[in-house]
Amino acid sequence: MISSLYFRLIVLFFLVLNFSSFAQDINSIDKILIESKRAISKLKSVKYKVTQKGLTDHSAYFEFEAVVIQQKKEVIKDVGLGMGYLKAFGQCKQKNTIEKFRFLYNGDVFVLKKGDSYEKTVSNPSIKSVPNLLHFLTQVRTMPFLNKNPYKPVGPDGYTFLGIEEQNGELCYKIFSELVGKTPKGHTVKISKTYWINKKTLLPIAYKDENHLKEIQILEINKNYPKEVFSHKNIDTSKIIDDGEVLDSINKTLGIHKLSVMPQWHAKDQNGKLWESKSLKNKVVFIDFWGTWCSPCKKAMPEIEQLYQYYKNNKQVVILGISANEKTKNAASLYFKKNGFSYAHIPNGDTIVKTFGVMAYPTIYIIDKMGNTKHFEIDYKPNSLKKWKAVINQLIQ
Repeated sequence: MISSLYFRLIVLFFLVLNFSSFAQDINSIDKILIESKRAISKLKSVKYKVTQKGLTDHSAYFEFEAVVIQQKKEVIKDVGLGMGYLKAFGQCKQKNTIEKFRFLYNGDVFVLKKGDSYEKTVSNPSIKSVPNLLHFLTQVRTMPFLNKNPYKPVGPDGYTFLGIEEQNGELCYKIFSELVGKTPKGHTVKISKTYWINKKTLLPIAYKDENHLKEIQILEINKNYPKEVFSHKNIDTSKIIDDGEVLDSINKTLGIHKLSVMPQWHAKDQNGKLWESKSLKNKVVFIDFWGTWCSPCKKAMPEIEQLYQYYKNNKQVVILGISANEKTKNAASLYFKKNGFSYAHIPNGDTIVKTFGVMAYPTIYIIDKMGNTKHFEIDYKPNSLKKWKAVINQLIQ
């Protein structure tokens, strides 16, 4: 009896000891940081998909989804992006327009390309030669995989452990750092960092500051990438996203979706003609949602005019522009007239935009005779005329 009781007490003692040790483990911020830094230090390379959502209207420009590849290289010059090669490609949402982007750094050259009009290449870069580019790029690469100090706090008190929380379907340690200060005018300001560190891998998989929430899906670790992967010779943004599923995922992340069937709507064009969705049945309809404030929209319009001229005598085809979000009522009509465009145009079509759920500009629909969406695209790619004709020709046969 005594030996049995003694045995039970011993078991209970070890259970309590193990529980206490476990409780201490998950509540020790120092141990969490040490183990996570150790896991990060073991990474030779990491490839991940990062999604960033704006938490305030001010940060809407920085909503994006991208694939990032980072590879450690100790002898490389740190220009503000960490010690190693870096390559990223994806799409960002900027004032209701979507732009593809790609940037890379391989020690010899720094390249940033956005959309079809902006490209910056800096040879033998330094932190002084690329400062204007780093604000955008560090948003994409905030996760600390190449940083010498992966968890540099914002405040003097370091990090606080906030417990275990699920993030991206994984149990994570949640750690938090905050700095509270005063502006010269006496206003209180707060700067904060929150990381979610995966309990299994001890790698960070989410990050939040005052304006953004960033979520990480790690795709591959410790692959040895040749330097050619980070070459600027293949920087064509038209090749950045060529996987339909990836593009659909990015569009969904940025709040973009296509309607499978044209919704009901009606409006008058700038000449007073009434257009109704129901009267467009039995016609192939090309719709361009645009605005004078949208540079890619304006680049697309000459090709849309060519499309109209090609089909203007074909009663089966309708080419239609719908503008929205203009600062003044006549802005779009005046721009349309000034540039000599002659296809049908509905100005101030904000109600129609809401009906379609348009979130990016330009957005183009090609709809078949039964009212079904057969082609959907965002942004403008040069020389799209041939592609649009091919879709329309197939639908009018």
